[in-house]
Amino acid sequence: MRKNIFVFGGSKGIGSVFTQRLIEADKYNITLFSRSNPNKFDVDFRSVDFCQQKEFLITLKQSILDKKIHHLVFFLKFRGGGTELDSFNGEIKVELETIKNVMETLTPQLENGGSIVMVSSMCGRLITNSQPIGYHLAKAALEQMARFYAVTLGKRNIRVNVVAPSLTLKPENMAFYRNEVDLVNLYSKICPLGRIAKSEDICEVVEFLLNVSFMTGQVLKVDGGVSLQEYEGLCRSLVQEYLGFDLQTSKQGESMKSIILSAGGGGNYLVSCLSLNSCLIKGA
Repeated sequence: MRKNIFVFGGSKGIGSVFTQRLIEADKYNITLFSRSNPNKFDVDFRSVDFCQQKEFLITLKQSILDKKIHHLVFFLKFRGGGTELDSFNGEIKVELETIKNVMETLTPQLENGGSIVMVSSMCGRLITNSQPIGYHLAKAALEQMARFYAVTLGKRNIRVNVVAPSLTLKPENMAFYRNEVDLVNLYSKICPLGRIAKSEDICEVVEFLLNVSFMTGQVLKVDGGVSLQEYEGLCRSLVQEYLGFDLQTSKQGESMKSIILSAGGGGNYLVSCLSLNSCLIKGA
């Protein structure tokens, strides 16, 4: 029997790759809620604006009727544009209000034994200078919401889990990183698995969580092991690798300034990325 899956925000980024994989698997009846459908996915597409929750809820209620829903997957991020909301309130509305309203509306339609996956970010636990406070707050709160629903829906054997990616190659940023070879090499050096995550890597974990039978309320970090490393040793090894400068054995008074000024290739990027968390730990 084909299962019904509702995907929220799966038209861009990692979400678009996931939706395409669902279509190719041909195992689900897919309902996609998003502002647009740029890839023209052949699914039950419902155009919604998550910044307008009243209108979104009307569309959501019209979509369910009496159907049973087996899976929910959330790829939510405030992208601005066409709204007066600032980034703080936009993230709260798009991520937290959407999840809360969906869960309250769809609970009667959720099939016992179903599963829910929310896509968060490493910013749920770590801080990056590339994202504002609202983004961090929304991701952290999303993870706590998952734990709450995991407990309250557990008696119906409905599992609720989270995927937290780090920097990920997506359709929208592929061209940029294809031209930034030194930057990619630097990121790859930092990752124990030796590369940047691909959207497919994140999708594999989402698909796993849709089907795992005895895991709930968990946040799975998909970062290739980046967050396992202690920052002092990581910084030292990168400075040694790219600048040829040993921070531990250098003589007193010996300055990195001249070394930095002469650095080339990945070393140039290292100079601007010595704050490694702000460089690497980005949302998906």
